[in-house]
Amino acid sequence: MSLMRNRVLVAAGTRWKTGAIPIAIFLLALFWRVWNLSGESPWLDEVFTLPYLEIPSLFQAWKAASAQDMATLLAPFYFIVEYLWSALWGASPLSLRVLSLIFGMASIPLLYRLTRQYYGKSAAAIASLCLGFSLPHIFYSQEIRRYAFEMLLVLISFYSLLNSQNPESSSKAQRRHRYCFLFVSIVLPLVSLACVPLFVLQGLFLLYSQRRFSRFLFVWGTATFFSVLGVTLWTHTREIGRFFWMPDPTIKELLNTLLVFAGGRFSNDNPSPYLPFSVSVDYLQALVMYGLASYTLWCALKGKQRTTFLLLWLWLILPVLFWYILSLLWRSFFIYRYILFSIFPLYILTGAAYAALPSRCLKQACLALLLLCMTYQCTVRFHSPFRPAYEQAAIQIEKHDTLSNRPPIIVLKKLLNTVPFQYTAAFPESRIHSVYGLGSLHQRTQTLLQSTGAAWVLMWRWDRMGEFEDFLTQQQIDFSRYRLGGLPPLYLFYCEPRPLN
Repeated sequence: MSLMRNRVLVAAGTRWKTGAIPIAIFLLALFWRVWNLSGESPWLDEVFTLPYLEIPSLFQAWKAASAQDMATLLAPFYFIVEYLWSALWGASPLSLRVLSLIFGMASIPLLYRLTRQYYGKSAAAIASLCLGFSLPHIFYSQEIRRYAFEMLLVLISFYSLLNSQNPESSSKAQRRHRYCFLFVSIVLPLVSLACVPLFVLQGLFLLYSQRRFSRFLFVWGTATFFSVLGVTLWTHTREIGRFFWMPDPTIKELLNTLLVFAGGRFSNDNPSPYLPFSVSVDYLQALVMYGLASYTLWCALKGKQRTTFLLLWLWLILPVLFWYILSLLWRSFFIYRYILFSIFPLYILTGAAYAALPSRCLKQACLALLLLCMTYQCTVRFHSPFRPAYEQAAIQIEKHDTLSNRPPIIVLKKLLNTVPFQYTAAFPESRIHSVYGLGSLHQRTQTLLQSTGAAWVLMWRWDRMGEFEDFLTQQQIDFSRYRLGGLPPLYLFYCEPRPLN
């Protein structure tokens, strides 16, 4: 009896420990995503659709939003979900960030389950840990855009695809997964056409798995083809060329996209200025993760789950190369956030390689190094909000205002900064003056100072701030500079002529 009781206690303790690990990872991931969530001001991309969510008619709201925003035009299904959510819970930025947060958090247990099914619990823990600490996934789990929703759909698509071909599942379960896979494949083009290369990969996998051209493969291929074709023809008639602004991508941008996938940075910008000691270890983190993922190639050569390893590697690489090459040959729309759904296979491969390492000491060293790098990189969350703090700027200006003195506000870069600042701040349009370029900034500042005696200047993503400060000094203009939240930070200047002695 005593021996049996001990076995029961050991088994219960093992189950508790096994269950506690994914829960702990989930809670840590949630912490990184909700930290200062309410302090994130809407920025340009988010403001494109926010004003239209309060229109009473869904069709009218979509029509108005799509006239201004390519993403709404190309992703009508996400806009419908966003609109319905706002009808239930309100159209405030915080409410819509919670929607993206739900999509992002849902990806973590699903990734855990998918990885555990093929590579075991330790691999699943590493994969979900990498996703939980992934800075791009954290950032876009807060973004009022389609990206977290798109990533979740892609993950559901591969999960249902693999389970529909799993010989260990019952025929009923396989059929259920096939229906799910079919539905998601039809919906995905209505969320993002960037997923198109994945359909080719999934079709080849289905053909290889079934060893024949089955009825389901025909139905799925036909439905997916017409979904992609319909969206393509629709967008072709909408003159979407006016929305493309990106230059041709470079090899550096291609490599930087793979660096972003590793999770140590949330954009093309180097996060070093916002980290302790102004040092980033994202290169080291990427080296560890891609090194571990490459180990799976060796495992595949030895015949261990060769097909799934190949599928994962193609899922990681194929969309990146496809859109990079197409952008060079046709029209440039290569940017990392459009293909973020390819981060999942890197984390699965990292987990699978970790589980396959032959030495316990080697596993412990890799885990310690990964945890150190990921935790350190995530401390960027404590620096300031991700997005430019337009709300802070508005509060600073309002604190300085008096009944008799409300200086004009000069905003540098009309589209990038004026639009979100006007959405966030309740200032009359007549008070806000938009300029573009250093010469226009200098001229407008001088003109307004002569007529009003003081002026505010707001700028974000501007690398000539030093030249503007030199100009103010040369013109004997006193100024106070406020460094506000944002990565990179938002800057606000208060300028007034130096009093005569």
